[in-house]
Amino acid sequence: MKILKSKEFAGHGPLATFVNDNNIRRDDIHVIISSNSHSTGCILFFYGDSEVEEKERNMWGKLKD
Repeated sequence: MKILKSKEFAGHGPLATFVNDNNIRRDDIHVIISSNSHSTGCILFFYGDSEVEEKERNMWGKLKD
């Protein structure tokens, strides 16, 4: 079952990496919101399977197990 999920990012680079790592389709992206005018952060709202945990990267850029 697809549910609405969200994830916060420090910038557009990590956001793009997350979308590519998890093969999130354009149709499943609901909206991308910039946090505020003084930071480069953003929030992604997307539809994803409720039983699937998304892949994440550690601080060195390697995929977590």
